[in-house]
Amino acid sequence: MESDFEHRIAALREASEFMRLSVVQEIERRVRESELNYSWVSWKGGTGEPWLEISLQGGHEIVVNRESAEAIAACSFEHWRGVPDYHAYVDLAKNTINARLQGSYVYPSVLDSLGFRSVTEADTRNGTSEAPRRFTVVDDSSVDYFTLESLTLHPGLQIVTSGSSSDLALTISPANVDNAESARVRLTRLAGAILFDLDNQTNLFLQLSRRGDGKLSRGRPIVAATEAIRYPRRTYDSDAMTLYNFARDLVSDTLMPMRSACYLGYYQVLEYFMPAYSRAEAVKRLRSHLKDPTFDPDDDIRVGRLLNETNAIKRQDSERNQLRATLRACLSDDDLAAYLRIHADDATALASAGHISDVRRISANDSATLVDQCADRVYELRCRIVHSKDSDFSGRPRAILPLSDESALLDADIQLIEFLARQVLASSGKDHIT
Repeated sequence: MESDFEHRIAALREASEFMRLSVVQEIERRVRESELNYSWVSWKGGTGEPWLEISLQGGHEIVVNRESAEAIAACSFEHWRGVPDYHAYVDLAKNTINARLQGSYVYPSVLDSLGFRSVTEADTRNGTSEAPRRFTVVDDSSVDYFTLESLTLHPGLQIVTSGSSSDLALTISPANVDNAESARVRLTRLAGAILFDLDNQTNLFLQLSRRGDGKLSRGRPIVAATEAIRYPRRTYDSDAMTLYNFARDLVSDTLMPMRSACYLGYYQVLEYFMPAYSRAEAVKRLRSHLKDPTFDPDDDIRVGRLLNETNAIKRQDSERNQLRATLRACLSDDDLAAYLRIHADDATALASAGHISDVRRISANDSATLVDQCADRVYELRCRIVHSKDSDFSGRPRAILPLSDESALLDADIQLIEFLARQVLASSGKDHIT
């Protein structure tokens, strides 16, 4: 028989659940009266309790359920507007921009050494035994300020974003913005200055946490081996493998978008073999002259022609031509045609003039070989990533910066250059194990 105590506990639990549900309904009422969009969502099949999703500008969403309702109800979320691309939002009521920061070595002892001060006692519910820290800097005008603090002190960011409790929160005031795009511009400009100065003075590197772009949108999926995995029969150059593994590792990096670095990492694999393959092609051309039965080393005219050939080879020994020679030696047009056929979506992107500008398109209908088309595209794209000089003065196409819109379109090219790097590595292997 249920005791009176157990009955009271059950009644209290029911009241608590009712109160939480009432809070969710109150939040829905507040959303209806605001400019925000919302919807009720449930699991497929209708199982489980539905939850409320509030949509902010900038692609952000607030998830309201019984567990999160009380914390959300305590915030003025009606005045929040998400900042595109970042784990950040604008609070129009407080005129602030609030953003999540990521960094390494953000230990309490490090923060203490930089002037952060403990604010409250440690809250074990947040998974840490350390008291949260806060650091505020006020401009000479005493109007503008920014605050760096433990994420546990910023309930708004904990509601809008997700991540490690060891992250920091940045608050900038005043925001003085009226739309999402102006908020993004102001956040990146001011946060960039704040965080660079902090790094310059203290060596503490922090960066804005970006939304949904921490790694490449897709990598090569894990697949079952089509043949039995066997003991290796070939070995590969250890230095070249180091370069390949560096680029391969960046594909799964979760801290920040690494597309440009990943692309250049694979390019270094190709670059590593360029001298050997370009020299081999030059030697082949010269040897054909020397093996000509009619060649007479005492004939000044014939020797002069050989010298002209040597000079022509030197003039043509550009990096672009070295890359062409390397790819020609390691794969065929049939190899590339098969690759493009299997990766049809990538082939469409690589053939599109509007995908990434100012680089060679790859098309089976082009008069040039697929190998040379790939070499030219790979080289031109490498130049757009490496050469960051102002295009207005240098005459070069605009650089592809790490976080630019075009950088986000590099996936197809990264898949291609990874394929090329693997082909060159495999072709350069030695047929014995030592």
